Amino acid sequence: YYNYQNDGWNSSTFPTPRFASEYGWQSFPSFQAWKNISIKEDWSINSSLAQHRQHHPNGTEEIIAQIEMHFFFPNSTDNETQFQDFIYLSQVSQALYIKTETEHYRRLRNSSANTMGTIYWQLNDIWQGPSWSSIEYRGNWKILHNYAVHFYSQVLVSPYEADDALFVYIVNDLLDEINGMVNVTFISWNTGEPLDEIVQISYSVPPLSAIQIYSITNSKLYYNHQRTSGFLSFECFNTSGQLLSNNYLYPSGLNEVELMRGKID
Repeated sequence: YYNYQNDGWNSSTFPTPRFASEYGWQSFPSFQAWKNISIKEDWSINSSLAQHRQHHPNGTEEIIAQIEMHFFFPNSTDNETQFQDFIYLSQVSQALYIKTETEHYRRLRNSSANTMGTIYWQLNDIWQGPSWSSIEYRGNWKILHNYAVHFYSQVLVSPYEADDALFVYIVNDLLDEINGMVNVTFISWNTGEPLDEIVQISYSVPPLSAIQIYSITNSKLYYNHQRTSGFLSFECFNTSGQLLSNNYLYPSGLNEVELMRGKID
């Protein structure tokens, strides 16, 4: 399943298959990988090399459109700096898109679709260029591959929003039942500190299953805060206090957030 126009953060746009055998989203390789096969004139989004190695029609335009749904597009007047910023955001967008889609399929395990597996396209590259891969030509991991380690974990707490409400699932691929507590916290974008302890959810999830453990309307969830002021953190602990899974949900794109200017000492 490929849809290059939809919002990759909106899980309701994805199908409910028996097995998700192929899906993906493009990104550019890291600047270091690109630098190894290029010259300075190639360090821009619309360079002849970037266009030559983009074999998906309108692929770069689709990457840009997805970035602009959730982020401010890089606006540096220096081509090299803008290109590096674009590369980074292309990988962030790819990672969040495939994370959202994969978690959607994993939550469907106990649904009427009985979705039992996924294979995203693709694992590795044959050269340095824009592609669907999560591993670069020389073996370096893109951001997506780091995300894949998490969204394919055996125990996964997985939140999503739909129909003006928040839903929280736990996916358990272990052969044993798991029990414990999920802490839901609303964290400030600007301070990194909790703005609100939303709820503590006790759970019991059978082996080899995906279960909804909680839901709340957005009107109640964001009663004390604006959606753009922070993000949601989910921490799943077992009864021994061991962290089994953690996850995050962004209620709004970062192009809607008023971030303070960072300061590095």
